[in-house]
Amino acid sequence: MFYEHKPSLENAKPVAPRRLQVTMAITLDAFENLRSGWKNLETIDPNATVFLSWSWMRRIMRDNPDAWRVLVVSDLAQNGQVVGLLPVGLKKGEAFGASGLLGAEYGALLCHPDYEAAVLPLLAKAVQTLEWTTLRVSGNGAQGRMRKFMAGFSSNVFRTASLQKDSAQIVLPDSAEAYLKDLEDTSVAEHLVAMRKRRAWRSYVSEPEDVATDLDFLMDMMLAEGATEQALVAMRALLVNAQHSDALFLVTLRDADGPIGVLAHILDHDLDRVHVVGFAAAQGVDRTDVRAKLHLDCVSWAIRHGFAVYDLGQDADAARYANSMLNTSGAQIVRRG
Repeated sequence: MFYEHKPSLENAKPVAPRRLQVTMAITLDAFENLRSGWKNLETIDPNATVFLSWSWMRRIMRDNPDAWRVLVVSDLAQNGQVVGLLPVGLKKGEAFGASGLLGAEYGALLCHPDYEAAVLPLLAKAVQTLEWTTLRVSGNGAQGRMRKFMAGFSSNVFRTASLQKDSAQIVLPDSAEAYLKDLEDTSVAEHLVAMRKRRAWRSYVSEPEDVATDLDFLMDMMLAEGATEQALVAMRALLVNAQHSDALFLVTLRDADGPIGVLAHILDHDLDRVHVVGFAAAQGVDRTDVRAKLHLDCVSWAIRHGFAVYDLGQDADAARYANSMLNTSGAQIVRRG
């Protein structure tokens, strides 16, 4: 499909001529061929995340053949530059951001910011050609972008709804002491300090040779806490993908008898973000104490290693540690019967 895009003259801002083409990648080879253009778009899109990176997606696509499509918008007037990408997962009549094949958040779409007005309607039109009843796209903070995408679905054919979620975050200061000082709830800060003084509990960052064993510890603890088999499989797949993408930060808390807690993260090296994705504690220990000790140790590590944001996600229990909230905007679109 080819589209001539003529930008509005209202702002009198010169824009290079554009000739937009929409294609669809349906094989791993086609996905591999997108590598250069995809990675270039990652560096341009201010809303890019590790969950939308080519490296993160590669294992998902390889391990889930026939369960995904990638809609691609290129500008032929700019030597085929990739200016829009929508990775879509497909399962039992549902479509969703392809990061959802691993349960990841912030997996919406990539778009060159100068092309949003033209690209988002094209992606909306293209995704309508796939077979699905319900389309869910998770958010990444780009509320205006998601509204433009949703506007591409006719109300006569589709029902649309915005999915708003708040993610608790820590905008990391220069030191752990500054973080503790700025916490609004002084009782939370006092608890964190008390747990830091518990010298018998020590945190260990998993080295490559330790990951398999420490993942087993996490799975066992999650199972004891009541996690379903489906949740365990999904968590393991998520963290294995992170390991192969050089994005895994797995921390185990131990006492004299062995592991008593595990806190799992995914690192976004490009955006300097740390995303918490899983936590579990051993039976017979205070779960809140274990989380507090691991939390402060991991925040301190993130500060020392130059990260800017520590993302706690939508874990209500962890929100007490946050100093900011990120409102993410997703979409649910249902095809009318």
